[in-house]
Amino acid sequence: MARRSATSPFWATILVATLLSGKGYAQGFSTPDEPGTTDFRELVDRLNAVEAELRDLKSPGGPANDGDSGVVSTHAEFLPPPPAILEGTQFGYAPTPSTAATTPVPPKFPTVQVNGFFQADAIYFDQSNGNRLQLGDIQDGAGFRRTRLSASGAVAPNVNYFVQMDFGFFGRPTFTDVWGEVKEVPWLGTVRAGQWKQPYGLEVQTSVRYQTFMERSLLFQTFDPFRHIGIGFYNNSPDENWTWAMSGFRVGQDQFGNDIGDNGGWSTAGRLTHLLYFHDYQDAAKRLEYLHVGGAFWFGDPGNDSFRYATIPEAFVGAFGAPAGSVPGTSNVNVPSIANGTA
Repeated sequence: MARRSATSPFWATILVATLLSGKGYAQGFSTPDEPGTTDFRELVDRLNAVEAELRDLKSPGGPANDGDSGVVSTHAEFLPPPPAILEGTQFGYAPTPSTAATTPVPPKFPTVQVNGFFQADAIYFDQSNGNRLQLGDIQDGAGFRRTRLSASGAVAPNVNYFVQMDFGFFGRPTFTDVWGEVKEVPWLGTVRAGQWKQPYGLEVQTSVRYQTFMERSLLFQTFDPFRHIGIGFYNNSPDENWTWAMSGFRVGQDQFGNDIGDNGGWSTAGRLTHLLYFHDYQDAAKRLEYLHVGGAFWFGDPGNDSFRYATIPEAFVGAFGAPAGSVPGTSNVNVPSIANGTA
């Protein structure tokens, strides 16, 4: 079957115009009353041949094939694509079909995302004479309570990491969260190792960025395990109504994430939650109703068979320094150990 093109008349017209213009510019157009009549007749014959080819292209049967070779006896290979292909293209050229929209591009590992935030505080005290005699002169102050930079990402489709440093805490810079985790582990879900917020209570899991006040409660600092070095796992039910987590970690730890001692010092914690009821009213005035309950445990063997319950003030600014002549400890490295502030 011969190939037809809807644009053939257009290109045939261009060819005719080219032939005419070529002769006209080269020799000038001849008339039967002037010399050069033979050239003019040759041009007319060529024009008639082009018109015959044009009629052949426009005919229902199209041009004839050269036998059974399958070669079309036209110049169709020099013709542009039909106008339908040119629609929506740039500069009249149809782009090469792309599979980017249908084939997802695999991510490149490792990935990294950098984040950060800070919280600053300032306090001014006005004391009566009696209060000053009883408590002393409480100093005014200002400072960065938290100044954090973090990097998080993945090194494989199921391996994540998180590294966060704090430059506002005493002993700056200090570690906050430094961990790696493997997802989709059979039976366990996600397994995490490093230093992170241990699975105990709701206040522990809530970031300081979403708290009402800058400091957590007094009971949190006293009784809740927070960031410790250890290993654990967490998972949830397919419908996400149940969550559970458990970990084992070192009990005592300084602001650098370090802990030593061979007499105890190990601990374990776990947390279980369940969404008992949930209803979405799809109403701006009354959107959600839900009942979420949970429980947690913490069991620890204190290092050297001693444990100290302490807290920090719920409003705190101060300065950090080492007293003159302080004992460096068994490591023979001077470590700052005194905090001067509101407490």
